[in-house]
Amino acid sequence: MVKTQKRNIDPRDYSEEVFELYSVPSYDLGEPEYIKGKEIGSNKQVVKENEILLCKINPRINRVWIVLNNRGKYRQLASTEWIVISENKVIYPKYLLFLLKAPYFRKLITSNVSGVGGSLTRAKPKEVETYPIALPPLNEQKRIAEKIERLFAKIDEAKRLIEEVKESFQLRRAAILDKAFKGQLGTNNPNEQSMLKTSNAIKEKDLIPKEEQPYEVPENWVWVRLKSINKDKKRNIDPRDYSEEVFELYSVPSYDLGEPEYIKGKEIGSNKQVVKENEILLCKINPRINRVWIVLNNRGKYRQLASTEWIVISENKVIYPRYLLFLLKAPYFRKLITSNVSGVGGSLTRAKPKEVETYPIALPPLNEQKRIAEKVDILLSKLETEKEMVLEVEQKLDLLKQSILNKAFRGELGTNDPTEESAIELLREVLKSR
Repeated sequence: MVKTQKRNIDPRDYSEEVFELYSVPSYDLGEPEYIKGKEIGSNKQVVKENEILLCKINPRINRVWIVLNNRGKYRQLASTEWIVISENKVIYPKYLLFLLKAPYFRKLITSNVSGVGGSLTRAKPKEVETYPIALPPLNEQKRIAEKIERLFAKIDEAKRLIEEVKESFQLRRAAILDKAFKGQLGTNNPNEQSMLKTSNAIKEKDLIPKEEQPYEVPENWVWVRLKSINKDKKRNIDPRDYSEEVFELYSVPSYDLGEPEYIKGKEIGSNKQVVKENEILLCKINPRINRVWIVLNNRGKYRQLASTEWIVISENKVIYPRYLLFLLKAPYFRKLITSNVSGVGGSLTRAKPKEVETYPIALPPLNEQKRIAEKVDILLSKLETEKEMVLEVEQKLDLLKQSILNKAFRGELGTNDPTEESAIELLREVLKSR
């Protein structure tokens, strides 16, 4: 099946020529690169339309490509990380493309690799050449490939619709939070007195004048700046001074994992901030990633620390912690915090704590804060349940593709014509001609 051909070329010998380059990174982007020879750093393989490329790197990632000659005017190259299977008369290219993606073949190719794991594993080309493949009559191969394409097209359309639904979840979540902090969730009691009248902690001087308020809220809400409700505390501690003590540590990596770390002081490499239950942590690093955390004291027996990449907002009597948690995740606040950062971009950007302290926040009566937080919890929980259902459907569609491929290469798609001449006859003819 695999014909050995002299394929190696050094593109740098053709410095100004533009090539259509099939590389592993370009596969992941969905199309080949168009690049001058002088910009290609190493030898490549010459390939041509309808040849099949089977990736050697980490074969658990199901990378199989057909050379399409998309623009029709460039020589085509493939990186040496591809096993190239020549076009020939006994196999229809798209049939082979799907066959090499099928569970049976993937099990073969992943069961015998070199390397230590993950991206360091490689399929063994000499072994791959020995794998058995099912070869129906040529017309049956075409019918199988065409039927797979039709079925996959329907699945891909369903997945496209799912992507639209997934995008809508982000919009719906943002809409819920937007309404919550404008008093539009139907929870406000206009007879409740404002925080100015019920709390000694809010003074007239803390209020933001009407003309400076970002948007309209119910009359018994007040606008204050974040610093009005946040007391400065001496928080710094060097955990290495308590080498054997286990701390509950809130770090950025542990946020991304979904829970704090439990770690001895001697294993913590730098100063940290002492925090306590119900305080809110607002991440300074790359604020476009919406990281806001509430300190929960999950295990109830460890002192709690936060890395210095968090702005800590103290627990206090004028704001309900979960109300503040959701407020800091809401579109209005995210727009504020991302519009004024230091750094050059991406993970290097930082929110400016002194600026953040000046941002205005809407403060309803305390009971209304609790009602809003409870309502938001309910609405977001329902949204998350819907999202899980959609993701489950998406997973089933992926499994359905695998099921189709399984059936296809067992002759179970209903396309076979038993009266057609066996593929062995065509194979004999090809061998004779050689």
